[in-house]
This record gives sequence, C-alpha cells and structure tokens, in this order.
Amino acid sequence: MHTHTKPKLGFAICQVAHHLLQVSQDGKSLLDKLQRPLTPGSADSLMASANYSKAVHHVLDIIHEVLHHQRQLENIWQHRKVRLHQRLQLCVFQQDVQQVRDTCIQCPTSMRPAAVGA
Repeated sequence: MHTHTKPKLGFAICQVAHHLLQVSQDGKSLLDKLQRPLTPGSADSLMASANYSKAVHHVLDIIHEVLHHQRQLENIWQHRKVRLHQRLQLCVFQQDVQQVRDTCIQCPTSMRPAAVGA
C-alpha cells in the first residue's frame, strides 16, 4: 500500500502546483489587460468589457479547480497521516510484547504463568 500512496501524493502535489501556476499566469495576464487605459464609449472599451467578463469566469473556474485539488491533497494527506499513526501504534505494541516476552524469559520457571511460553 505504501508504494501506491506515494505516487498518488506526488501526482496530487504536481497537479496543485500546475494549477497554481496557471492561476498565477492568468491573473497576471488579466491585470495587464486591466491596467491598459481605454477611452470610454469606444469599441475597445466594449471589447475589453466582454474580454474581462470571460477572463473573470475563466480565472474563477481555475480557482475552483485548484481548491478541488487542494481538498483532494488534504484528504490524501489525512489518510496517510492516520496510516502512519497506526503503524507507530503497532511498533509500540510490538516493543511492549517483546519486553513482556523478555521479562518472562528472564523469570524463573516456577514463577511463569502456565500460558506464557506455551
């Protein structure tokens, strides 16, 4: 299971990074267009208004997609964190069992409970 989770996590991180880069580039492009001065009532002004509306929708769609991928990444991370915690608990349990076994082995035979070492 470990080998399958790591590639999924890496892929999710790459997707998030790619979408963040896309959002950043689109945002910069939109800002560049908005900072150009236009004369009111001109054909350029009407065209800019339409382009702005399209760009806003496009940027919002990408932001929603980025947020979706972020949620997926957080879910993968949460699942991985739970698995790691469970493995840690198993390791601690195994150490406890080993300590009990070592203690039982060191006890004289007459003091051992009947079920231990059977």
